[in-house]
Amino acid sequence: MLKELAALLYSQIGDNNITLSRLGGGEVGVLLENCNAESGQTVIKQFADAVKNYRFQ
Repeated sequence: MLKELAALLYSQIGDNNITLSRLGGGEVGVLLENCNAESGQTVIKQFADAVKNYRFQ
């Protein structure tokens, strides 16, 4: 399931300036390089919407 989640999140950004990390339990950390706060909020909203609408197998 973690690999599936990582693939889903990476597919949303399509950028090499992102690092994902499992923090523990169901928590995931996201590091966005060269990204201002407004753009970061947009990316995180995309992630949240993608996870909400994705049917995990």
